[in-house]
Amino acid sequence: IFQNSRIYMAYMITIGRTVIGTILGLLFTSTLAFGMAHRSLVGRRFYTILCLIPMYFGGGLIPYYFLIRALGLMNSFWVYITPSLVGIWNMILMRTYFQGIPIALEESARIDGANYFTVFFKIILPISMPIIATIALFIGVGHWNSWFDANMFITKQELKPMQTVLLQIISEARFAEQLSSVTSGAGAGV
Repeated sequence: IFQNSRIYMAYMITIGRTVIGTILGLLFTSTLAFGMAHRSLVGRRFYTILCLIPMYFGGGLIPYYFLIRALGLMNSFWVYITPSLVGIWNMILMRTYFQGIPIALEESARIDGANYFTVFFKIILPISMPIIATIALFIGVGHWNSWFDANMFITKQELKPMQTVLLQIISEARFAEQLSSVTSGAGAGV
């Protein structure tokens, strides 16, 4: 496998996808979860329902393909990152964790003049490391193991991740094995 030149670029794509996807996924998911954790958020119930509906009812593969194509993400590295920026289930887990943090911490920071971004990045995130690590693991493993999106949306070989390239190498080896067994069997009958 390591004699195949495609494998090294595929490793770089997979590592880049995992690192960038995990960092951006954590940033967007935790920001949404922090906003949704506030009980004083106007329209909180509406936003929750708006998040839950696509979690339970997907549009299907064909509309998803057309959406990715319309957004111009075909044959782009960002097709790996953009659709998975916010995971609703991960947001619900983080929101529940954030709701368990005493509100007095945020109120005291707000009294001292901190805005919501300061509260989020300097108070909430540092004390939320257990849920951050858990969600980072979920997102990272999901990016590392994903092969379907590359199989559907990428035709350029230099943008394919390791899992897709390994699948292609195995398929090529199986095909060559079947071809050799058919040709050796045909030659023996002559």
